[in-house]
Amino acid sequence: MDNKQTFFEDIDDLIANLTKAFPKVVPNDLRDLMFFIKEFSNSHPMPEDTRVLVDYVYPEGLEILNTDKVSDVLIQGVEKYKSLDNPNREIPPIVVLRQGIRSVMIFGEMNAVEAYTREQPLRAIILELDSLDIFETFGIDQRRLVFFVPYLQEQMRKK
Repeated sequence: MDNKQTFFEDIDDLIANLTKAFPKVVPNDLRDLMFFIKEFSNSHPMPEDTRVLVDYVYPEGLEILNTDKVSDVLIQGVEKYKSLDNPNREIPPIVVLRQGIRSVMIFGEMNAVEAYTREQPLRAIILELDSLDIFETFGIDQRRLVFFVPYLQEQMRKK
């Protein structure tokens, strides 16, 4: 695992260099990622001090807001994919809002489930703020956040 962080000037720089940042990710996954980033940045203007970087994250440290995106169908789909035995496929990146030690996944739940089931870290596009509160800035109710892995484990036990 290459532990090198890659920094970008802003969201536009990231989008312009998406294929360079993730050369092994299939074009359809990059397209979905690009559309999400564009939509998110249009509806949530990035504060000036936002750092945009790519780094590895571990699913255990992630929090999620929308538990509907981690459904039984998603979990079963990833389990089926694992049975196809294609471990060489590059897992597409997720998008994370980060402030301090808090990391909130806002895109890529399926990719995080796959990384967890394959027991590996995954690459993330991290939008990191220092001076502003990510919850206030992006309108996130932090009381609704849950840790990704415990929630996923609970869902997996139910199936």
